Formats: sequence, C-alpha cells, structure tokens
Amino acid sequence: MHLSASRLTASLLRVLPRNRLSRIMGAMASIHAPSTVVRGAMAAFVRTQSIDLEEAVVPEGGFTTFNALFTRQIRPETRPLCEDHNALLCPADGRLDDFGPIDDRSHFVVKGTAYDLRELLGSVEQASRFRGGSFATIYLAPRDYHRVHASASGEVTRVHHLPGTLLPVNSIGFKYFPGLFARNERVAVLQQTAVFGEVCTILVGAMGVGNIALSFDELVTNVRGAKGGARTYPLQRPHLARGDELGLFRLGSTVLVFTSLPALAWEYKVGDPVRMGTALARRIG
Repeated sequence: MHLSASRLTASLLRVLPRNRLSRIMGAMASIHAPSTVVRGAMAAFVRTQSIDLEEAVVPEGGFTTFNALFTRQIRPETRPLCEDHNALLCPADGRLDDFGPIDDRSHFVVKGTAYDLRELLGSVEQASRFRGGSFATIYLAPRDYHRVHASASGEVTRVHHLPGTLLPVNSIGFKYFPGLFARNERVAVLQQTAVFGEVCTILVGAMGVGNIALSFDELVTNVRGAKGGARTYPLQRPHLARGDELGLFRLGSTVLVFTSLPALAWEYKVGDPVRMGTALARRIG
C-alpha cells in the first residue's frame, strides 16, 4: 500500500517523544559552540530566512547562540504602535492565519476546523466570557521576531498553563491531528481591558519550541517539574499597557487572541503578513 510522504511523517510523529525532542532542540539552540561555528551557522540562517538584523538589538560581539538570535529584541522605533486606542494591536510579527466570530456555544473555526474555546482554555467559566466575541490567530515562522506583546491595555487577571503534546503547527499537523491547538501545550493570559472587555492571548507551543516564557511572571513551559495549572493575582495584578512585552517563544509557533467584543472591523485579510504594533482590528461604535 502506497503511503504519501505527509502520512508517513504523521505516523512517525505519533510515536516520537515530541516534548523531549523539543527540550533537546531548545537545549541545543542554547549551546555556546566555538564562535566560528556559531557565527557561520547563524549567518547562513539569517541569509536563507531573510532576517533583517538592522531592526534588532544586537549585543556587543553579536549573538552567541541560536536562542539569543531567535529571542532577539528589536528597536522600539521599528515597531511603532498604532496611535488609535480603539485599535486592537497585532501582538506579534507573523502571518494572519484566520479571524472571525466566536459563537454563543464558545465555538470558532480556524482553517475549516471547529474549535471549542472551553477545551482550549481548560475552563467552561473562562470560555463563557468570550461567547459572541471575536478571535484571530497568527503564525510565527522561525524567521520571525519571537516576542509577543499585549494587544490592549489592562490588568492580567489569570494565567493558565495547559500542558500538552507538541505537534508541528503546519499543514501536516492540521491535516492529521484535528484540534491541534487544543492538543499542544499552551499558555493563556487573560486581561481585563477598558476598550475591548476581556482579552485573552494564548501562546501555543509546537514541536521544536524549547519553551514558552512570560515576561511578567516566572512561568516557563516544557521544563522538568512543570505541572501546569492556573494562577491568579489576588494582591497585585500585573498591568500590561498596549504594546508591552507579554512573553516569548524559543523558536516559532502560534498566537491566538480572543476578545469579548463582537463588533470589530478587521484591517487585514487571511494570509496577510502582519507586524506587531499595527492595528489588527478596530472597535466599531
């Protein structure tokens, strides 16, 4: 029986220790190899991926590991924030893979696949806050800027780390592993905002992503002893202003943004490249 290459790859993915391999890949990306080796490999990667280092904050002496390159900071002036405070900011550089409404059952559709936000958030009560709202999903390629920023200003009310597997977020993953986003390890950050109501930013892991880290909390995923779970901030909630750094990926993956506000005018089309700080959508009325 003839099997396609994609089906063979999917069969292999089912038996591989994906989380362990991702940790190993993350560790390898942090190795300080001889500078000539690292510089040569990174120069080739930068060239083949068309990475613009002119916009990056490059440390004196250059980047010494691939992780330092992947998690590079960029100069603020290269990502000016949209000045319209009725604009929901794009949280990351990447490609807009889908956007649209969330129905009154907390369901939404990405690339033709229906998702239940209750499964994605791991909470019926939290998902109910977004019924009738809106969502967008942004894919970050390995070449992209890997830091994620707040789409709106507001206090962080809850962080939920949901451990899971680490399947690739690509055509093979979507075809052979239904409900991919709800299977993969992820971190959901919920904010209460004045302009957009409840806003939830979900950082979804993928195979090859060493870990996800938050910028306002010590949480790091896919490390030994990480058990997942929700945390709240009863005493002093972190406040993220629009455009503030929220977290980062070590290698690329996907960011999903949800808002309880239904009336949005979207500024991009599906498949468009997007940049952090631009207007992803605008509030209507």
